[in-house]
Amino acid sequence: MRTYASAGDFLLDPPADTPGCLLLDLRMPGPSGLDLQDAWCGTACGCR
Repeated sequence: MRTYASAGDFLLDPPADTPGCLLLDLRMPGPSGLDLQDAWCGTACGCR
C-alpha cells in the first residue's frame, strides 16, 4: 500500500503497471479526488 499527500504527488509518482484500487477523497487538499480521476483517466495508465 502506498499513500500520497495530494493528487499532484500521485500524478508525479504513479504506481507500477499492476492491478490495484484507488481510493479518492472529494476534499483532498488541492485538486479533488474527482479532478485526480479525470486526470488519471486521460493517461495511458488510467481507466480502461
